[in-house]
Amino acid sequence: MKEFVNKGIRLAAYVLKANKTFSVPGKAKILVVDGCRLEVLTPLFNGENYEVLYTRGEILNLNIVVILKAFINWAHGNSFFLSHAMAFLDIVKPSVVITFSDNNALFQQLDAKTNCESVKFITIQNGTRALSRDNPKGSKPVYHSNFFCFGNYEVDQYKSHGACVQTFYPCGSLLDSYYRSLSRMIEERAQMDLCLVSEGLHAFSYDSPYGQSRRAFERLMDYIRIFIARNKRSLLVACRYSANTREVSAEIDYFYAHLGKDTMCTPNNSQRLTSYSLTDNARVVVCGFSTLLREATSELSLGQTFGRGRKILACNYSDETIYDFPVDGIWSLNEQGYTLFEERLLALFSMDPDSYRKLSSAPASYLVGYSEANPTHLLLQSVIADQIGNYRHN
Repeated sequence: MKEFVNKGIRLAAYVLKANKTFSVPGKAKILVVDGCRLEVLTPLFNGENYEVLYTRGEILNLNIVVILKAFINWAHGNSFFLSHAMAFLDIVKPSVVITFSDNNALFQQLDAKTNCESVKFITIQNGTRALSRDNPKGSKPVYHSNFFCFGNYEVDQYKSHGACVQTFYPCGSLLDSYYRSLSRMIEERAQMDLCLVSEGLHAFSYDSPYGQSRRAFERLMDYIRIFIARNKRSLLVACRYSANTREVSAEIDYFYAHLGKDTMCTPNNSQRLTSYSLTDNARVVVCGFSTLLREATSELSLGQTFGRGRKILACNYSDETIYDFPVDGIWSLNEQGYTLFEERLLALFSMDPDSYRKLSSAPASYLVGYSEANPTHLLLQSVIADQIGNYRHN
């Protein structure tokens, strides 16, 4: 009874907080579930019309038809949010249901619940997942009918974890694919020795679940500060947050406190994909554990203009193995100690690019399955267009 009351309170709070609309959703060939990073998805649609089901409280549709259909679904034992999503889907009648939030539980539930050949669910991976932490045994299994993931690493990871994935498409990162296609439009930057990728850990307290990761990242920054002073190397920080925001001000202050006030920090610009261009123009990219590092290795192994000769060093100084880089090598370091850190970085700096590419090519291809012949964004455009062409029932 107490759990039921708590759920009711949370639902009421969600409804009160959300911006509400009472318009009936329009029919569309494409339904986007979760409006986060919508601008990343729309170039895939080739101008086709689409509707968005917002799942983070931005907009809640309370149209009478939606509510009536949701109530019928709820009466059949579904949760409120799943019932609402099912009602939305029934009204929009899309051929494609897509998300860029691969860990969105509601999307997975809707995917598992919908059994209709004329509706294709497409899940696009946007980050590396720690399944043992986020989906431990006993929780609802991960479900994807069509999972467009980074590489074969995910295929092995998800299968071993017991996830239910009907079809894997290990095709690389969508954002990385966009970056490659825009290469001629991105300005050249001065070559830096080191690029540190921010993970936004300053936002978490030390006693939070991410407190240990924050301590580990700060140990890494301590080593970097000593290294650049002793070896006269240049450093650039690729920030997580965008310019002119309160978040980026706090982020930059955090790096100033640990690395010095002369540290060059560049805010993120998702439209210009600055994180990619910054890491692409550093001799070594350093981080605790970031999806960008995996994409960095893929660019090296594929011998593209981007990142030619670039190297990475992933440092996990926490006691949590889930943050280890997926494959061992000169690019991965888990043992603490400044001397080890300095030796590894100097070894990377002295290693010629061809030798590094030869060493990293096989594991890099395993981590990110990008194909120059069929780039990720073009593959997705084709899959979406084919599905819409086969089932034009709107």
